[in-house]
Amino acid sequence: MRRVAVLGGDNDEVALRPVTVLARDPAGRYFAGVTHSPSTIAVFAANGSPLPAFGRQGYGPGEMERIRFVRAVFGDSILVLDRPKLTLFTASGSAVRWGTLPKGVEAFRFAVLKSGHVVVNNFFPTHPSFALLDRAFSGLREFGSTTPRDSRLDADAIQYHLADLDSGRFAAVRQYYRYGIEIWDTTGTLVRRFDRAPAWYKPWTEADKHAAARQMAGFPVIEGVYATGQRLWIAARVPDPTWKDPTPKTPAPERGREVSIPAIPVTEYNRRYDTVIEVLDVTTGRVLVSQRFDAYVSQFTEGGFMYSVREAPSALLRIDVWRAEIVRQP
Repeated sequence: MRRVAVLGGDNDEVALRPVTVLARDPAGRYFAGVTHSPSTIAVFAANGSPLPAFGRQGYGPGEMERIRFVRAVFGDSILVLDRPKLTLFTASGSAVRWGTLPKGVEAFRFAVLKSGHVVVNNFFPTHPSFALLDRAFSGLREFGSTTPRDSRLDADAIQYHLADLDSGRFAAVRQYYRYGIEIWDTTGTLVRRFDRAPAWYKPWTEADKHAAARQMAGFPVIEGVYATGQRLWIAARVPDPTWKDPTPKTPAPERGREVSIPAIPVTEYNRRYDTVIEVLDVTTGRVLVSQRFDAYVSQFTEGGFMYSVREAPSALLRIDVWRAEIVRQP
């Protein structure tokens, strides 16, 4: 892992937050969407220098109300998921086209395939886990897993991280509960499945989550995927075995009485978490490399770059961008 850029400054137009999704276009520019906040995309040059941000708050065409996901697509365009809609922007922030997700589909992330199709990971319990959209963001079909019959309200059961492959295929890696990789095509056919059971991943359940008062810091979570050729890179956040939580756990609230969960301070990320990066062959499922890092760097952006958030001396946040490489040992 080597750091290639630092994003953010005390005098920047947009203040970064822990829940920031980063996109990177082929020119090396970075586009940071502060998720669950109103409307602005922060832009940085390849060397980390700030560029003019874009976006305005609202519900109309070209406006954003609550950013959820950002990706660089079709060369130098930026696709933003903003609650129920997708908007395609130029790199300078001009809205090109937009569309609303199909009725009943809710999502935190998507993948754009080489064919131009958009695959959205739905988490709304009454619909399958994937919705396929055309270039105009109109729904074509829905397919994939559904929530278990005994837990129809558990949206975490059908959350995935997505990566474009080739020939109209994409990889979907389960985010919670167990380590599973699925390869799908755009017809809605499950091509193959790999269920992993490495020593570092202890499966967990919805009951475990509620017993821990919905605090997921003690469980392994898949946080990023990236595909290049036949290689699928997967990054997981795992509990640091030396971490001891000094705060007592409170009982989980009853269903229907959910409360907000206190955020974990950024300064504790590296103490609480390790990162495991695995690279798999998508044809055979063979693990090419598996490495554990004593640091929290578990999210991918385009080009295979990774990123992490840290607190500067001013208490404002910075994003470190990393390049992960496989080095053959002598």
